[in-house]
Amino acid sequence: MVRHVLVGGTLALLLTACGSSGGSGGSSSTTPGSTTAPGSTSVPTIPPSTTGSTTTTGTILGSTGTPGSTGTPGSTGAPGSTGTPGSTGTPATLSSKIDHIFIIVKENHTFDNYFGSYPGANGKMQGVDSSGNTQQLVQPSTAIDDPGPNDWDPAHTDYAGGQMNAFDKGEQGSFYAILAFLMHGPFVSFAPPNAAPSGAAAYYWQIAQKGTLCDNYFTSVMGPSTPNHMFLVAASSGRAISNASLLGGNVTVLDASGTQQSHGTSFSSSEIPTTLMNELETKGKTWRYFAEGSTNLVGTIMTTVENNYASIEMIDVAKGLPDFGTNYDGTAALDVNLAAALAAGKVGNVTWIRPSAQNSEHPILGAVDSGADWTRKVVNAIGQSQYWGSCAIFITWDDFGGFYDHVAPPQVDALGLGFRVPCIVVSPYARNGAVDSTLYEHSSLVKTAETAFGIAPMTARDAAASDLSKAFDFAQSPRSFADFYH
Repeated sequence: MVRHVLVGGTLALLLTACGSSGGSGGSSSTTPGSTTAPGSTSVPTIPPSTTGSTTTTGTILGSTGTPGSTGTPGSTGAPGSTGTPGSTGTPATLSSKIDHIFIIVKENHTFDNYFGSYPGANGKMQGVDSSGNTQQLVQPSTAIDDPGPNDWDPAHTDYAGGQMNAFDKGEQGSFYAILAFLMHGPFVSFAPPNAAPSGAAAYYWQIAQKGTLCDNYFTSVMGPSTPNHMFLVAASSGRAISNASLLGGNVTVLDASGTQQSHGTSFSSSEIPTTLMNELETKGKTWRYFAEGSTNLVGTIMTTVENNYASIEMIDVAKGLPDFGTNYDGTAALDVNLAAALAAGKVGNVTWIRPSAQNSEHPILGAVDSGADWTRKVVNAIGQSQYWGSCAIFITWDDFGGFYDHVAPPQVDALGLGFRVPCIVVSPYARNGAVDSTLYEHSSLVKTAETAFGIAPMTARDAAASDLSKAFDFAQSPRSFADFYH
């Protein structure tokens, strides 16, 4: 469902879809895209209404059913209207408005960890441990708190068959018991206790307040980064469930019998037959994948430790594209250099943006406050470019990072879904201050691009996934980037 709520915040993962027509690029940092001062709102305030116990402003839309189901959807008409039940808009609407999609992928934080107290959303500021004790989600000790491991086995321990009450077992064993004593383990949240944007994740609250916050968005694999990054381009990980080993280099896959097997870091066309990059080129469309490079030795070491840099390069059909070497772009310091890249046309119809470890918000490796500021600068660069007028920006996180979340992920196949993470939608057509509770996963971003560009599903996952059409209101007048600028 989609709820319009009055909140004050921004989102930490950015997926941007932008069109080349209608843009107002070239605006100054003071008045991006309009003569309205930054922070002002050009969209009329929507009168509040009440649905159940949740105070909202606007329409309740969407469904929380299984992936691919439509539940009892509402309308995608103007905010405040009740619409016609069953009307969900058409792919032609998305394809006529959105020409460039930007997907910003941050690292390792759950929805409750950033948005547990967000008004109108399904957040929670307490959890339950394996002994049945209530655990308050306290403020983190540092901006780089490490809650514990995020691998396949600990994640399934945390999940506890859907009870979500064993994070103390999965995350606090051995070495992590010491960290838990220092950093509170998984039971922490960067969400402000007073539900007003502040602290390290304040920017995400601020931008979510102006766009659409998805509170029922899950990772694709109940495990770490690499397989989830693969899903974000292929709606498949070739059954990979791990990052590559820092020692042997191999990844772990789950075979058809459910047994874990070692696998090399190359997935053939029989394992992953195609990717969104391949399908875009077949349609005459373009792509770019920014894997931000490091500017110093420390950053290079951190990126190696983070160990998800090879996820896209492991897919043979993608790496085999003649233009892969050009479009897989290692430009450093994207918070500084992305604006010039956009001005030079170094962008695709779909553009993925993956920060270096230092800018990723990955526990221990990247601080949340500086990572959020990096995201702010990247979003501003896109918003002030020629692509703003018909674009959508999606910000999301690749995996749960070991942090607690109270919502059990639906299990749609042997790999997942994985734990819930935030997804924030920024666009001239983004609903203003909305919370979208439609069931999404990383494959939904792939599905959104497929819908926009007329591409058939590649796997069972993207075939079943909902695209993010409900996060938009294509009937509204395109909004100025001044609404989102910070």
